[in-house]
Amino acid sequence: MVKRIIYIILTFIICLNVLNSTIVYAAGAETTGDSIINGANGFVNDGKTGASEALNEVELRKTSNTIYNILLAIAMVVAVAVGVILGIKFMTSSVEEQAKIKEVLVPYVAGCIVVFGSIGIWKLAVNIFSKL
Repeated sequence: MVKRIIYIILTFIICLNVLNSTIVYAAGAETTGDSIINGANGFVNDGKTGASEALNEVELRKTSNTIYNILLAIAMVVAVAVGVILGIKFMTSSVEEQAKIKEVLVPYVAGCIVVFGSIGIWKLAVNIFSKL
């Protein structure tokens, strides 16, 4: 009980220190209103003239495809592993346990539909917007 109180007090002190941080992550004193406005105007002018580097569509497409393939592989591995585990449990369990496993199958199927549907929608959106 004493250890628990000590842990609670230490957690409270740590939270107070984190919330009472005096570090400021803003720009230095040399930043004025004029310099902010000039920076914003320069940003807008670069966009109008195309002076800054544009997005490299090929690299963006490669990155998107890589992320898509990694997420799809992870989703497939997890879905198959959970399906195999549930199937083995279903085959080796009693009638009451089979009823519980059937209850677990509904969220499993819904989860698979959500995950694979979202990945499919992402791929569809990437294909549609890449043709624009």
